[in-house]
Amino acid sequence: MVFDASASNDPDGTIVQYRWDFNSDGVIDASGVRVTTQFNAPGTFQATLTVVDNGGLTASTTQTVQIGGQGNQPPQPIFSISN
Repeated sequence: MVFDASASNDPDGTIVQYRWDFNSDGVIDASGVRVTTQFNAPGTFQATLTVVDNGGLTASTTQTVQIGGQGNQPPQPIFSISN
């Protein structure tokens, strides 16, 4: 999956850091405006982006990411028998 924070902005300065946490453990999993990651199991995850501006202020936002589930259902074998 690709995560893109290029729409982030700072009205009175510039953003100098982009920090990503993909498993809600408080540890930075990736840095940068545009990053990729893989989720190794189906489920619901929280992706958090924290940006830091040139004045040292931070702001964060979190979005829910759904992996698997309805998108990949097992096949349904069906057959009939007749004489």
